[in-house]
Amino acid sequence: MTDSTADPSRRDVLRASGAVPLGAFAVDGTLAGATERAVDELEAALADVSPAPRPASFDGWRPGDLHCHTVNSHDVCADPTCEEPWTYGFTTAEQVRNAELKGFDYLAISDHNTVAAQSDSGYESSELALVGGYEHSLANGHAGIFGVDSVYEGPTDTDGALASLLGRVHADGGLGVINHPRTSISSVWEYGGPVGLDAVEVWSIAWYLRSDRTGLGSNNHLALEMYDAYLDAGHRLAAVGGSDSHWRITDPVGGVGTPTTWVYAPSGEATDVVDGIRSGRTFVSWDWNGPLVKIEARTTGRQYDLAVGDLGRRFGEHAAVRTIVSGASGHRVRLIVDGILAAETVVTTPEFVWETTVELEGDRPQNWFRAEVLYEDGATMRAITSPVYLTDDGRPVDPEPVDTPVDVPEFGEEARPGDTDSRCTCHPDGLRRAFYDR
Repeated sequence: MTDSTADPSRRDVLRASGAVPLGAFAVDGTLAGATERAVDELEAALADVSPAPRPASFDGWRPGDLHCHTVNSHDVCADPTCEEPWTYGFTTAEQVRNAELKGFDYLAISDHNTVAAQSDSGYESSELALVGGYEHSLANGHAGIFGVDSVYEGPTDTDGALASLLGRVHADGGLGVINHPRTSISSVWEYGGPVGLDAVEVWSIAWYLRSDRTGLGSNNHLALEMYDAYLDAGHRLAAVGGSDSHWRITDPVGGVGTPTTWVYAPSGEATDVVDGIRSGRTFVSWDWNGPLVKIEARTTGRQYDLAVGDLGRRFGEHAAVRTIVSGASGHRVRLIVDGILAAETVVTTPEFVWETTVELEGDRPQNWFRAEVLYEDGATMRAITSPVYLTDDGRPVDPEPVDTPVDVPEFGEEARPGDTDSRCTCHPDGLRRAFYDR
């Protein structure tokens, strides 16, 4: 981990990035500005990256990062010659150590179109599982390919071609993730839906990076809209996050684990992590210390027999949901049901349990619900779960067609009606967020 005292440019990076403590966010989710005091506070927080103890209620949940790069990626250099990439990016051994220092249970190094890191001498750890993979530069977007030890070749210029490539990945036991689908920095997702991928990176780099407010941004609020629209269409996809860590200079504000993806993988083995993602047993948090959140549900009886990622049978028009939150006192937690903000409350204790009943739209082929934890201002995202799903017979449904818009907002662009928080709500009532209803 880079020592802050050894990098004189670090304070300038913190000022320029607007990476201020959460308390400095305005109510509407914009940045209030990085003062010298704010920079001091953030530097102090970054000085100790050690993880907090995990509560017993989250046993089996494994923290890690599914999206980070090393000097093996072509874009870690600040000059076109790339003669000394280690001065800009991290070596394989350094990224592994960065993850170990934060108490991670797994790490996936996702260099662009190469698995060279897996052959490096530094690709080893006695403290965490290394998940093989890479980031595939597709014709119309980027995808993380995991659980593999080689790069898959083939055309990706059409939905069918991409589905064919993903079929080979799945046959070999791997999975695919739609990476930063609404970014203004790299490549937006331009395919007609998830096209056979298993998860969506709903949180890339810092949550607050929006191109309409900062010029460049991962636009996570739009990625979450797209994700919800896919769920509405009948898809079942895991929600994941990734730091997309590339460079030493941005490590203070976008290093490994910001955000962190938690996967339910009791054994902690790399194959178990991949299976957990494939099963949708995930949640994403601000960093390696959380907050932690999960949901359980029941549609009949007294036992909460459905967990994140499960597909259950729908009985009637209601479902009971239990939300468990750790390390988020004073925050807000809310339930999103079929794209609607259905319930919300304040987290009042360090280990918080909230039981409530939500209403289901009975005319839908598939119902789904997930939880979000937000900062006290109700605008800054702190954690997101994957959903629980319900259908009439407890079986998967055939997804409906869904279009993926490719435009991203320009810097200074006027907000859409209802865009009152960092999740970019899309209707004046501030509830409905499926992008095809704009």
